[in-house]
Amino acid sequence: MSLKSEPLEILILIGSLDIGGTERHLCQVLPLLNNHKLHFTVATFHHRGLLASTIEERGVEVINPCFPTWIQNSRVFHMFATVWWLSKLLKKRRPDIIHMFLPAAYLLGGLCAMFSGVPTRIMSRRSLNIYQKRHPILTRVETWLHKYMDLLIGNSTAVVDELKEEVGTRNTEIKLIHNGIDTIPFDNALPRWKIRSDLNIPDSTFVIIFVANIIPYKGHSDLIDALKHVASKFPNPWQLICVGRDDGPLSQLRGKIKRLGLQDNVVWLGPRSDIPDLLCAGDIAVLPSHEEGMSNVVLESMAARLPTVTTKVGGNTDMVVHGKTGLVVPPKAPCKLGHAIVTLATDKRQRTYMGNAGRQRVEDNFSLERCVKGYHEVYLSFHTNSAINQE
Repeated sequence: MSLKSEPLEILILIGSLDIGGTERHLCQVLPLLNNHKLHFTVATFHHRGLLASTIEERGVEVINPCFPTWIQNSRVFHMFATVWWLSKLLKKRRPDIIHMFLPAAYLLGGLCAMFSGVPTRIMSRRSLNIYQKRHPILTRVETWLHKYMDLLIGNSTAVVDELKEEVGTRNTEIKLIHNGIDTIPFDNALPRWKIRSDLNIPDSTFVIIFVANIIPYKGHSDLIDALKHVASKFPNPWQLICVGRDDGPLSQLRGKIKRLGLQDNVVWLGPRSDIPDLLCAGDIAVLPSHEEGMSNVVLESMAARLPTVTTKVGGNTDMVVHGKTGLVVPPKAPCKLGHAIVTLATDKRQRTYMGNAGRQRVEDNFSLERCVKGYHEVYLSFHTNSAINQE
């Protein structure tokens, strides 16, 4: 028996390649997987996104339908146009595998892949299924699709457990592939003093860094309440740096900060591509989210040797070992969140210990190489099966 001489054609389907955890994850792993056995194309059905050119520069093609504005502005027309475009694309490209990331891509891509006869269908879920409560009808479609998938992938133990519950007694395969990150950018980051100088932050200032798009469930409001509760307990001047795209709540958060008298302590940088540099300029990282699949920024913070204060949701506890690499608190508990932040702010020795332990944990368990190997084994298993079927 010999394997196929041609590489497997794998179509990755996602809404866009805007800056976000899943999108940055794909930009890291896909170029490393693209080889003589596996050939990748990314299809985005909303718009290309800011990271599209980055992944193309690394050898992965990105295609997008470029719908006219009047279609993009109508949810109904856009949905039907996407189904039409994707169905034509699948029939033309005839991929061996379609791999769908995030719920919208799964719903549209799963249905189109079934009716277009794509041989292998994979779905990756990268968040908890809390979103399903808002969309009961679509949830039934999503759960129904599970039985027509060859593989469901979760990026944390919590996500995999939810998938198992949804699948029930059906024999759809489910696999855990943790996120992984490249530690080299953190070793090559700009000096701490240089980043702080560019941000006009004195070296003596205690810096809390929060990297997350500004979405209500990320917990920005909880963090502001927590900091107001403990502001007088910091031993030095302090600053909160928030990095991420505003998805709507920023103006309301700015008003809240002003009412609480914290406007001089909080900086909003917007979306940034220099995350390793910014993290290396901080003293601790925070992620007070209400829900998570598995957050890349937690791993990035650990790679930057920052202790992390995070909430006990989703995959956060897969990564952060409470008391060793950071502190874990309940979600939606500002008082406990504030206490944890002050605990680290007042103990530099503990911060150093946790930071080093976190970096070691990333190298041992969450390296980019380990993550890429997991995907590689999955895809090659279908490569082998395809060869067997051809015999």
